Amino acid sequence: MKTPMTRNHDHRPRVRRRAFLRGLAGSTLALPLLESVGPRTARAGGLDALPRRYVVMVGGTEQNYTVPSSTGADYTMPTGLASLAAVQDRITLVSGLQVPTPSGPNAAIPPGGRGHTLHGDIMPPLLTGYRTPMYAQYQDPTSDQVVAASFDAPTPFGSLQFRAQPHNYKGSNGGTGGVISARADGTNLTPQTSPRLAWEQLTLGVAPDDPAEAAAQLRHIARQRSVLDLVLEHGNHTKARVSQADAIRLEQHFDELRDLETRLDQLGGGGITGTCEPIADPGPDPTQSNHPSTEHGGTTGYSNETLRSEIFVDLVHMALACDLTRVATFQSTIEQCFMSTGPLWGVNLEVHDVTHVDFPERAQVWADIMSWQASFFGRLVAKLADSFEDGVPLLDNTVVVYTNTGGQSGHGSYDMTMAVAGPPQVLVRGQHIRAAGAMPCHVLQTAMQAVGVFDDFGEVPGIVPQLLV
Repeated sequence: MKTPMTRNHDHRPRVRRRAFLRGLAGSTLALPLLESVGPRTARAGGLDALPRRYVVMVGGTEQNYTVPSSTGADYTMPTGLASLAAVQDRITLVSGLQVPTPSGPNAAIPPGGRGHTLHGDIMPPLLTGYRTPMYAQYQDPTSDQVVAASFDAPTPFGSLQFRAQPHNYKGSNGGTGGVISARADGTNLTPQTSPRLAWEQLTLGVAPDDPAEAAAQLRHIARQRSVLDLVLEHGNHTKARVSQADAIRLEQHFDELRDLETRLDQLGGGGITGTCEPIADPGPDPTQSNHPSTEHGGTTGYSNETLRSEIFVDLVHMALACDLTRVATFQSTIEQCFMSTGPLWGVNLEVHDVTHVDFPERAQVWADIMSWQASFFGRLVAKLADSFEDGVPLLDNTVVVYTNTGGQSGHGSYDMTMAVAGPPQVLVRGQHIRAAGAMPCHVLQTAMQAVGVFDDFGEVPGIVPQLLV
């Protein structure tokens, strides 16, 4: 098709502006990360001027082998948290926590408690501090959303929600469906379970709450990428038909479009320095393999939750370092986890079976599962400690809280242990604190205060004062 042209009085060929912009308008993309990953400008005011960040991490298995035998600074890391030994001096363990249950069969749910000792009712009171009927969805805000609302940060993403286990594999996996984040209006925030889509969301600035909507927007961006190719092709044809000066100006503009094309193909570039560094394209998501399930028959799945978790943790670190968000949640496996234990621990069971079924290696396998889930918390803590912002470790301005989805025994919610890392000027480090009778929401409220959010949290507000410096 011929390009629409006019001629002026000096007979030089001219391209109608509307004809050129017709294609360009269709290829314009908003790329928040690409604009923000360059060197950060220095901030005045020292440590207090740096942004605060808040992360909640959850392992989807009832705890065991997670309570140290002694308190204070010289405790031995329990086998269920052995993976945290490398960061022991940067974290504090808080044990003795409980989510209360009714005192009898017909008794009312206690404030901040769970309705029953079965699955599906511990997650909301664990993460919101409000009593919740059995198998109910979240009806109150989780701490991350309280913090996100308080921060109201000028970041591309108000908060992020990731989960490594992509499928239930079988069963219902409790009542909340793998959700660990909810807003004050009761909106349950579905986590992104695809590392590849999460990477694309962060690098292209796609920020809807619904992962399905995010995938649709990413497909639209791919179409825009195709339009960009057409614009460049059309522009090269046009360049041959304009004056030399206009051709130079067009070539400069094409250089900018080619740079955009390169950034779409591969995040990054030569100008990135310091802590804010994009991670490489993780490639296709790991696929599911199926393994025997001797307790219940048939098979159950494994989707390389190890690799998925590592990628998600690295994405959380990147998002915090690049100030794409200041609030995030991550869950390695769903509550009442039916992931196969075969690939990692050589036992043909589901993870949840280990909390109920007796077998010779049970204690070691249960402890190994606990340690494996906690290792992703340790990974993030180590990365934050080794990353700097204006000469200050990111960990010194970030609070990271880790918990499991239950306490001692198969369905228990007592003597729970939570791990906390954060600013040494606010939170103690390297300690084991015994907070008998306290609730998980008290640890979360203490963590919230450490990032400057002093709202009461849950229906039994309170803090763990031993956690504070």
